[in-house]
Amino acid sequence: MKNRNLRQCHKLLWLALLVLMTCQQDDSSVGADEYFKTVDPSSTVDFYNDLKTRTESAGFDESFIVSVDGDYTLEDITNSDEELTVIPVTTNYSQLQSRVLLLEIEGVLQSVVYSWFDKGSEGDIFNGIIFISDVDGHLLKRLVMINNQIVHEEEYETTEQTTNSFADSTTTPDTCENGCPKWDNAPCDHCDLPEMIIYEPVEIPPPPYVSITSLYAPIGGSRGCEINCNGWHSGGGGGNAGSFTCPPGKIEIAGDCFCPEGMVENQEGECVQKPCEGDPVLNPEIAPQLGSSGPKGGLFGCVRYGGGCSDGVEGRNKPHYGIDILNEYGSPIHALYDGVVHSVYHSEGTGYALRVRSVLPDGEIIIYQYFHLKLEGRLEKDTSVSAGSIIGFQGDSGNLKGAIADGSVESHVHIRIGTFSGSGNSYQYSNFDTINPADYLGTTFDENNNPINNDCQ
Repeated sequence: MKNRNLRQCHKLLWLALLVLMTCQQDDSSVGADEYFKTVDPSSTVDFYNDLKTRTESAGFDESFIVSVDGDYTLEDITNSDEELTVIPVTTNYSQLQSRVLLLEIEGVLQSVVYSWFDKGSEGDIFNGIIFISDVDGHLLKRLVMINNQIVHEEEYETTEQTTNSFADSTTTPDTCENGCPKWDNAPCDHCDLPEMIIYEPVEIPPPPYVSITSLYAPIGGSRGCEINCNGWHSGGGGGNAGSFTCPPGKIEIAGDCFCPEGMVENQEGECVQKPCEGDPVLNPEIAPQLGSSGPKGGLFGCVRYGGGCSDGVEGRNKPHYGIDILNEYGSPIHALYDGVVHSVYHSEGTGYALRVRSVLPDGEIIIYQYFHLKLEGRLEKDTSVSAGSIIGFQGDSGNLKGAIADGSVESHVHIRIGTFSGSGNSYQYSNFDTINPADYLGTTFDENNNPINNDCQ
């Protein structure tokens, strides 16, 4: 029974299985169909029924495959009239989505369990881990993929490698911003994979050897593979995906739950709207001083009363080196721009604080920082952030708690920004000059401190 729509259901993951590569030119390539064939119907039925019987009679802890989740299908193999038998299954590793694959190779029925673990794939870009094992769960091959690139490959030659490897191996980096490491056992260095190709390089003679467990990308990617290779696209959802439901407000992608575009997950696991780039909170407002300094006391410069400067208007003579933005206790605080957490610290006045170093699109280097955070939930030093991601949560640390108690101010986050002076080490905070944060916020304010909507609203 054919399933022509399976490929349309799930575009995150695609597998090309069994590629024949020879040293001959295309017009003299060896016919692949001589070496692999569709499993005959009677053998398929016998295997399928035996697999169902085994899973139904075995306990959860006794079998790697715990259930067969539907009828088998015959899937097309590119550049071949032969077809791959595909059986959806669930294994006792619920985080994986799995298929049993069957093919006759050189007259022998071959079977593997093909499983994948998704780590935040988007569209046609796959990030995650692929496992190939036998039906008893012995791991044969493991590949880590980032942005459709194989960055790590492990092959296991003995059945002593048990399924514990699945549980221990479902981690992978999220990005390759600074370049992924090179792995000597990968067939190519970060080859782009418009599709993933399984093949076994061959010499002539002997005739090509085809393995159902070999997963590689041809050198230089899959380009040039239209004539002399054979592929299978794995199609959609895995054995465990059918009954999966995301909580309200989240969307399901390949068996995992994500916040919709423009939103980010907060401390409670709920999706909240991101502010505009350059803003620390959604719809920012200036937090005024409730005493004599008034609304202007929340701005940058010589804006308060109490001594320390002499160039303020209206007799103001106390400096304020940042901007205070209203924010309720416990509410999230967001990254202004893409960057890396420069440092986290605590002092009597600032309370729990965090600095982010950012290189702006025009090349300017700034460090922006937040005062009065909660201790819990602050990001750690060297953590990469993107504009709008949550860096911490509003607290009342430092001198803010007392100021709120005596009625001089409302709950707020203090934003301070420094720009690199151009002299010395650009990672040394003392080489940054404090500037008016208002020049870098996404939202601008009029002369009465009322916010003016910016382009992202």
